[in-house]
Formats: sequence, structure tokens, C-alpha cells
Amino acid sequence: MSIEVLDNVVPKELLNKYNDLTLGLRRIRSDDGEIKYNTFIEYGSDYNIHGEYIVDKFIHEEAKNIWLWFKKVTNITDNNLNTCYINCMSYGDEGYAHIDGTKTDNIVTCIFYINPEWHSQWGAETVFYSGDYKGNFEDDWYYEHDIIKSVLPKFGRLVLFEGHIPHSVRPLSKRCFAERKTFMLKLVNVDINSIKKGLIDAIT
Repeated sequence: MSIEVLDNVVPKELLNKYNDLTLGLRRIRSDDGEIKYNTFIEYGSDYNIHGEYIVDKFIHEEAKNIWLWFKKVTNITDNNLNTCYINCMSYGDEGYAHIDGTKTDNIVTCIFYINPEWHSQWGAETVFYSGDYKGNFEDDWYYEHDIIKSVLPKFGRLVLFEGHIPHSVRPLSKRCFAERKTFMLKLVNVDINSIKKGLIDAIT
């Protein structure tokens, strides 16, 4: 399983511009009893929230600029981008263990942490679990798995991982009065090591 954590590779002016924009975004909160946080889709057609069809184009220029930078340094194409969105969580919201795709889907997920500051006592880590997903997270998986990696949402940090790895967001602590915001890319038919190399080469 491949989970890569990279710091200070993304131009922070791009993240700051998008973070400023998200202060006024109209976010959609799911009420289906499953998803317990706010999601705003920027690009992609594989989401249908509250019956809303999402067209295959970026909604905001600030999000598109992050993608254009990412595409340039990693040498991938628009055809490799499946979905782009932002997740926003507040105290009281909940995440749960899930995967972004099966092994055969060949999805690589990229998380950008865009909060300008984040204190460790605020919680909200991204955690990754052992064990394979086999059609459903049944009781035996929950009793037998373990946390294999935990990542604090520090500003400018980027996490790349294979989409079949089970993961979740830990809750925000009651000391946190901010929203935890992550900018997400879901990529298809890409090599995670090649992407990592492109990102590192961009700052060396």
C-alpha cells in the first residue's frame, strides 16, 4: 500500500486564494444518513447530491488553477482527472471508514490541506487502516483492522494514496472553532510514484 505525505510542495498562494473563496461557497450537506460533512464539487460528473447533476467543468477559476499547476508538474492530463471537490468539516461532523475505489478501479486520491493554520489539539487527522475492503466493511474487518498511518491537516501538506486503502477523517475536537477544509483530486490511470517524483522535482 502506498501513502505519500509531502510538505511545502504546493504554491501557497494558490491554496490561499482558494481558501479565501471557500469562505463564501454555498456548500451542500448530505442528509442521507451516511455522509456527515459538507462537500462542494468543483469538477466531475460522478456525484449527484440532492438530485443535482454536476457538469464536467470547473466551477471556480481558483480550483482550476490548482489543477493546472498539479497537471503541469506531474505531467498528467485532463483525462486522468475523475473528480475535484472540497470537503468541509466542523465540530460535530463525523467521518467513517471508506475507500475511494477498488484495486481494479486504479484510483489515486490526492488531498490538499488548505487551512492556513491547524493546531494539533484540534484533531481531524486523516487516518489510514490495514486490511482489504471486500465488498463491504463487515464486523470482522472492524475488529481486525488497525491504524497504519495518521496525518495532521497542516497547511500546504499534500497526501497521495491508492484509493483502495481504507481511510477516514477523525472528528474535530471541541477546542476547534474553524472548519477543516481539504481540496481533493481523484485521479485514474496514473502512477503514484511518477506523480510523487513530479511534485518533488517541482521544488528541487
